Amino acid sequence: LEELNSREKMVTATIDSVSQIGAIKFADNVTRMAMTGYYDLGKFEFGPYASTINTNKVEGLHLFAGARTSSEISTHYMIWGGLGYGFRNKKINGIAGYGYKFPTINRQLIKFSYDDKIVRSGENEKILFLYENALSPTENNLISQVFKRDDLDELFREQKLSTAYEYEWHPGLMNKISANYICHYSPEFYPFLSAGLPVNSVSALDFMVDTRFSWQEKVIDDKFLRVYMATDYPIIHFAVGGGKVFYSGKENYYGKVFTTIEQYLKIGQTAFNYAIEGGMYFGKLPYTMLDIPRGNETQGLFSYDFNMLNYMEYVHDKYLHAYLEYHLNGFVFNRLPLLRRIGLREVLSAKGMIGSLNDKHQQIVEFPLSISKMNNPYIELGAGVENIFRLFRIEAVWRVNNKSLLGAPTFGLRAKFEIKL
Repeated sequence: LEELNSREKMVTATIDSVSQIGAIKFADNVTRMAMTGYYDLGKFEFGPYASTINTNKVEGLHLFAGARTSSEISTHYMIWGGLGYGFRNKKINGIAGYGYKFPTINRQLIKFSYDDKIVRSGENEKILFLYENALSPTENNLISQVFKRDDLDELFREQKLSTAYEYEWHPGLMNKISANYICHYSPEFYPFLSAGLPVNSVSALDFMVDTRFSWQEKVIDDKFLRVYMATDYPIIHFAVGGGKVFYSGKENYYGKVFTTIEQYLKIGQTAFNYAIEGGMYFGKLPYTMLDIPRGNETQGLFSYDFNMLNYMEYVHDKYLHAYLEYHLNGFVFNRLPLLRRIGLREVLSAKGMIGSLNDKHQQIVEFPLSISKMNNPYIELGAGVENIFRLFRIEAVWRVNNKSLLGAPTFGLRAKFEIKL
């Protein structure tokens, strides 16, 4: 290491001085909040802001206040927590956790957490294989409430006690081992039934080993946190797990295996983004612990959800999902003088899935009436415009196969906030 010269010291001092200006500091905190979901208050960060207020048919108005320690307290550990209250069900829920990052060259992390909250059917940690920089696996937040097109009632209470250990063998190869105790309580609007009798709850001891592989990937390690940036090569997750499920005084073992692969390919001026996820469950499980394809009952646009699918239309114990996007990046619009000046860009998308479901899972709890068997692949297609004011994307989406039995639309305009450089 070399000493800073006088000019470099002066530049550093100037930057530090400017950073202390109130307006600059506020703008910096807001920008950081948009990326992390938390607002920096010094030693503590408030958030996640997207969960501070929402509404649904189970909780009514739900308020949440949470915080976590910042790097001013420690660069090696983090403590987080929060409490929420639902004014309709008059219940308090919350989260708490502790994580420690070992002072090693390769990333090594251990976490302990407890969550007690209302979750949407279909939400689980698998979504974080694709939304890797997401704050949590839930989409039941302030943003989704603003743009919802139907009252959210596909909800149940989940208690989860979890511990996880991450070890990066070398850049691009990481293992995560997790152990969880999970309890799902009977949903208010989709009650658990077995042979026509109510079931109060089902629970499971769950273990999983995930292997993540990438090549020449850019990442940002911000003390305890990590942000994945980009790579030209595929990013692969392969996970195996299993455990024991407990229900109605009975128990049985189960297993599971699933994988995801995603890649962003540059093809001349254009770009092609694809993601594929698939998996299998062995043994018997309640439907809330199987694969429930991620639907969308908001006016928002989600890259790895089926935007014309209602929640809980399907449940699968064997499944394969594909998500495709083709970004033309002005290939057509740039040849039109007016559109070239505005900077709009074209985008096409296609999504599909196939899956099957064995009736043996109904020996634990019966499937809700909303669930139907998938006889043909589900397909939806989209065409839209992105880079609107550098911030927005609007897309027309068509559901072209498998007519919905729940009244889901076959066509809709959906919008998404995204920053294009």
